[in-house]
Amino acid sequence: KVLKKYGFSCFRGIQPNFESQPKIYQLLWLFSLTSPPTFKPDVTEGLINIPASFYLLSARGPRKFIPSWVIINKAKRGIDQAIERDEVFHLWTHLEDFGENYEFKMKVFKNIVNYAIKKREEGKFEIKSMQEIAKKYA
Repeated sequence: KVLKKYGFSCFRGIQPNFESQPKIYQLLWLFSLTSPPTFKPDVTEGLINIPASFYLLSARGPRKFIPSWVIINKAKRGIDQAIERDEVFHLWTHLEDFGENYEFKMKVFKNIVNYAIKKREEGKFEIKSMQEIAKKYA
């Protein structure tokens, strides 16, 4: 109610069966060949819930040892699944995650964005802000 009162139309929902899992599960999932979840947003208490699909990991601590190709390929699988199912692939991160290993993080981010742009240019994928997604599903 508070978010709606202050003009919010949407929020990032949690990634089901992931964020509450132990770190070892999250690491194994990252290296698996499965796709990140994709969704059709829904209405929750008058706001559009746009669930998280994939957290663009920070490169701090032990995460800095995860090869870039693992992260990039996981995100590409999410984009491809969103195209196949006509759903939303919601990539998210925190600004502070770019603070350490900036070059590595930007390399990963640029690679994912370039893939999304390629799919958009092929007419298969749309790149939208959360607000734009919320308008579509309102």
